[in-house]
Amino acid sequence: MIRFESVSKRYAPQFDALRELSFELPTGEMAFLTGHSGAGKSTLLKLIMLIERASSGRVIVNNRDHSQLKGNQIALARRDIGMIYQDHNLLDDRSVYDNVALPLIISGMQPRDIPNRVYAALDLVGLKHRAKSLPFELSGGEQQRVGIARAVVSKPAVILADEPTGNLDPQLAIEVMNIFEELSRVGVSILVATHDLSLIARFRHRLLTLKAGQLVADTGASV
Repeated sequence: MIRFESVSKRYAPQFDALRELSFELPTGEMAFLTGHSGAGKSTLLKLIMLIERASSGRVIVNNRDHSQLKGNQIALARRDIGMIYQDHNLLDDRSVYDNVALPLIISGMQPRDIPNRVYAALDLVGLKHRAKSLPFELSGGEQQRVGIARAVVSKPAVILADEPTGNLDPQLAIEVMNIFEELSRVGVSILVATHDLSLIARFRHRLLTLKAGQLVADTGASV
């Protein structure tokens, strides 16, 4: 669950990246986030990820009020949020298995519990057979699916995807979106930032549109 209550983010005296933004993404809902460059999409994602803090208003994610979080609470909150990037951000000298296992190792999971979680995540994206491969041995679509596996291995309640299909051909983009839909059906809230209008038209989920830091349209809630 993600909820913004009259959220503003000011970076300079005359520049508001977000202005009085309010919306809610319930548990298990999937939505697209769109808008021209500079509309505020990246800032919105950073607020959810606790990379930035709101200047005013309340950001509530998984029933945690971000304005109240401090120290170790921030790290704990981030574990419940998976992030998927356009360029994968994989470690080139580590295997697919190692890349996916990394969030679990960082979180301090017992080593004996890690393999089952990693292989389950890889199975979800159809890459269990590639566990020993290095990223450069994979296609672009496979690399993106590894990024998805890494994002979901910690079983987050919320997943953010920043232009996740930007470097993929249309068929691979559809495969990635099908994975997201499968995750939403089991209760994960998913917010996909994208410029791909054909993808938005094909999947017809809720669409949040930003312009100059404001939410100018909120249409087509998913069923």
